[in-house]
Formats: sequence, C-alpha cells, structure tokens
Amino acid sequence: MSGGLVICPSDLEGARRYMEAINKSTGDLYWTDPEVIEIWIQNTMGNKKWLESMGGVLELYRHGGHHKVPGAEAIDAYRVKGHGPG
Repeated sequence: MSGGLVICPSDLEGARRYMEAINKSTGDLYWTDPEVIEIWIQNTMGNKKWLESMGGVLELYRHGGHHKVPGAEAIDAYRVKGHGPG
C-alpha cells in the first residue's frame, strides 16, 4: 500500500529502472538495498491478481509513477472500488 493505493508494476524491467532511479543516492549508493528493491518488484507484480483472487474489486487509479523518472510507465496504482485513497 502506498497512500492507500495498491501498487502493481506492469513491467519487470521498467519497475526495476523506476525503483533504482528513485532509490539511488549517488554512484552505487542506494537508499534501499538493490536486493530489497528486487524482492519488492518480484512480490508487487502480483498484487492486483492476488487481491482479486480474494474477492477484491480494484480499479486503476493512476498509470505511471513520477513521470520524469525512467520506468515510470511501468508503475500502476489501483484503489479498492468505491473507496478513495487513504
């Protein structure tokens, strides 16, 4: 969950570029360890399908992350139908 939204990347490589870009401090220094980023990507790719398998009804809230960041087009945010963010 992020701000009450469910993040579900639509593309593995794009999500990797995005997460590395927003977590990179300088050089090879990251705010979040690249291994953690990889685990996050692998597990969030199935968020939408997993929630829907339990009866959740999700609707696309936003396609794309921070638009000036590489890979932003691979980040989708959903909300539970009938509920606002948060």
